[in-house]
Amino acid sequence: MHTRRRILRIVLDLLCLFLVFLPWIILQLVGVPHQRGFFCNDESIQYPYRDNTVTNAALTSTGIVLAFLVFLVIELAHHLADSRSDSKSPAPFRIACLNVPRFVAAVYTVYGVFVFGLAISQTLTNIGKYTTGRLRPHFLDLCRPDYATLNCSYVAMDGIDKGVEVFNYVMIDDDQCRGDTRGRLKDSRLSFPSGHASFSMYVAVFLGFYLQARLTWKGSKLLRHFLQALLIYVAI
Repeated sequence: MHTRRRILRIVLDLLCLFLVFLPWIILQLVGVPHQRGFFCNDESIQYPYRDNTVTNAALTSTGIVLAFLVFLVIELAHHLADSRSDSKSPAPFRIACLNVPRFVAAVYTVYGVFVFGLAISQTLTNIGKYTTGRLRPHFLDLCRPDYATLNCSYVAMDGIDKGVEVFNYVMIDDDQCRGDTRGRLKDSRLSFPSGHASFSMYVAVFLGFYLQARLTWKGSKLLRHFLQALLIYVAI
């Protein structure tokens, strides 16, 4: 009976994780960013294209592995301390025919909450990206629009602006782009909020709170706070 309940809890946890991450999956597959326009003299979107300084793969793998190692080390340390202080080691969990150590269950619990929160964070970030449609600094380098077809500027003839060139706000869709986008044009409309920033800070803040709650070693009063500061440094 206990084994069935634990398996059911695991299945339910995985289902909840999938459901909170589902909007992110849908947006990645079929989502269309908000088609925002621009002023033709906007220098903030005229930079040349550059690859990410920190790649998505490097950022994601570093954050996920770092969190797992922190949880594993601290929960194992608690487990060993409890084993030494008690007359006998804490009884393991029994799942089917497997005996699962208590610290493994603790790592599963905290890591599950971490991944669940990460899924929510990245899903909200993606929703913000698609609804905002902010153009990346290299948008015009990828798009390379035909300015002859755009009403970019006109000369004001009336009032105090007589003879002064004024730039219009123009709308442009992907069909008006002539650049070699290679599938990157969609991403060039997804500048804000920053996925790198939200991921990095989520990992740092979560681990910071976790260390505050679980790093109870009395050998140093500043070690915990040093590690918390180090996490923020690395994230920034």
